[in-house]
Order: sequence, then structure tokens, then C-alpha cells
Amino acid sequence: RKALLALRALRMASTCIRFAVVGAGSIGREFAMSCIVPRNGADVAAIVDTNTALAHALATDVALARAGAPVTGRGYRQTVDAAAAARVGNVATIPSAGALEDVLDQVDAVFVGTPPASHLTVLQAALARGKHVLLEKPLAASASDADAIMALVQAHPNLIVNVDIGMHYCSSATTLAARIAELGAIARAQLTLGFRQWPREWQTQPWVAGRAQGGPVREVGTHWIYAILLLAGFETPATVTSSAVFPSGDPAASEESLRGVIEFENGLKFQVDVTTNRSDLVAGGKDIYDLTVSGSNGSLSLVDFSSLVDHQTGRTSTAPYGRDEAVTQLVAAIRGQPADL
Repeated sequence: RKALLALRALRMASTCIRFAVVGAGSIGREFAMSCIVPRNGADVAAIVDTNTALAHALATDVALARAGAPVTGRGYRQTVDAAAAARVGNVATIPSAGALEDVLDQVDAVFVGTPPASHLTVLQAALARGKHVLLEKPLAASASDADAIMALVQAHPNLIVNVDIGMHYCSSATTLAARIAELGAIARAQLTLGFRQWPREWQTQPWVAGRAQGGPVREVGTHWIYAILLLAGFETPATVTSSAVFPSGDPAASEESLRGVIEFENGLKFQVDVTTNRSDLVAGGKDIYDLTVSGSNGSLSLVDFSSLVDHQTGRTSTAPYGRDEAVTQLVAAIRGQPADL
């Protein structure tokens, strides 16, 4: 078995890792168009979505982009210019399907960009067929599913599973963690997330607004809670307290706001403030994403996911968020190379 695994790793080292992208929504589109690409040692071999028309549309856009068609927009808004696409020749078709099982024989790995409640089922299908996995955050929609996912991963030690948490790879976040000691005695650590509306205008799937799988804390807070853990040296929190407000009359709706405190044994205490439907933010056209740590010697803020602000010097530095690295590090691990997972 070791010899077979070594041969497989050798083959993959000289070729792109073939991915099935499961979920043709916003995050699936961003990864298929921008991150699972040959420069990262990866390529899209299939698109899967229960909405087969959506899967076909994304597969077509990816194929045209790979053939050189001009792409407009950024991130999850990337599309291929239809008029320009008509002039592109020799386009290799990328398969699309409504079920992952239909394409597993054609791929080496699976990107799971589906709603959180489906993550366990998709992961089970991929690992059962010997496929590596890049799993979109949050890990799951429930603690029981998260525990089952961890057990499933541990039961497949020869397969690589990575979670897309860009904070892990974002140098702005890691620099903030490295510099926290120079701030001196910490007076205040505050996470503030403020949204003009929830769901945000580009999030059109109903589950994002629901209590079962969505909401701003689960959907966005996941990134920032990871950053808080990073700043605390990945200690287990000593206490976590919170109070959430939900819309009246709709038991299925996600939280409107949340305030909480995450406290660690090392003395770090983070205040958390999440608010939605902020009319005061509409005129500015921008949501708030801000993690600020203030001490006796200065103050640093991580804003908009990937910008580090030094309030003493007035300097702001911005780094890539870490989408590409989530792919490149998984690819490296699959190839048997050193990787940061």
C-alpha cells in the first residue's frame, strides 16, 4: 500500500490535482474561477450542484476562462463576457453533474462549497471513494455534525482534508498575532461586525438568512473567531458568554445581533459585537469588519479581513486573504510535500 501511495503522489507531483467543485454558488464560483487553477497546482475537472443549470453555467464559464475568454468582475462575481466568449475557439468541455458520485472517478480531490448542513454527507461520499477534500467553513451546522466530521477525518489518515479559513494564511492576521506582545498591557480587545443588511446583497440563498445553517455569526464570525484564537495562541477559551437577539415572530430566522465575551486563561478578553440591518452604514456603502487590540504601548486593528492598521504610525498594510493558500497547501500535502494545514 505504501508503494502505491508513493506512486500516486509521484504522478500528482507532475500534474495538476483534479478537483470536483461541489456547490456552484458564490464561494464555488470564486474557487473554481480564481483559486483551483493551474498556477496553484490544481484544476477544475467537474462542477456539481443539485441545480444542474447552475452547475452547467459555472462549468461553461470555467472552461471559457481557461481557453482565454475575458473575465469580468472579481471573486464570487466573476463571469465570462458572453460576446467575447463567442470568439474563443477550441474550448475543452468541463463536465457538470447533479450528484458528486457521477464524477468521482474523474477527480483526485473535492472542494465542498455547499450549505453547512450538507458538509458531513458530501465529505463522507468523497472520503469513501479515496478523494482528498477542501472543506468550506463553517465546518458544519451543528456540533454533532462537526464531531462526526472530525471522527471521519481521523478514520482516513491517508487522505488530506483542509478547511478554507483564510485567516490561517493571511499575513495581516499572523502579523497582528506576532505583534500583540509589543502592545504592552492589553486594555481592550474588540471584534466588531456591522452589516447594512443580512443577508448581504449578494447572498441570495435562503439558508444564509436561517437560524439552522446561516446567520452573521456562523457565516462571517467563523473567520474572526479563528483570528481571535490565533491571537490567543490557540488556547481553549476559559469562558464564552453571549446574548443574541432574534426577529420576533419568525423562529426560523437567524440572529439580528449578538454581544458576547470570549475570555482566555492567559488574561486576554475579547468583546464581540455583531449587528445587522444598520441603516447608519447604508450611506457609506460599506459593512464593518474590525478586530482591534489596544494596549499601553499602542493599538492595532485587522479590518476588512486582510488589512492591518497600526494606529501609532498611521500605516495600513494589506495582504491576500488566503484563498489561494488553502488550495496550494492542500495540493502540497497531497503531493507528499511539506504543507501548512
